[in-house]
Amino acid sequence: MPVGRHSLLLLAGPTILLTIIITWGALLTFGWALLYWPRLPEEFWFAPGLDPSNQASFIDALYFSLMSLSTSVTET
Repeated sequence: MPVGRHSLLLLAGPTILLTIIITWGALLTFGWALLYWPRLPEEFWFAPGLDPSNQASFIDALYFSLMSLSTSVTET
């Protein structure tokens, strides 16, 4: 087996594992955002001073999903 191919195979496992974890996290975030999006802004409470009608885009749902997942993972 050539030396270049052997070093490439050494990196294949960690690369695939990292890719799977990142893909899983991205799909989980995207899926929760799809669940939140139709419910924005009617079924959420917003901080005083925020206009709920400006908080109804998919980006807002994605942000909410990402923040919800990140705080639930770090909560003890």
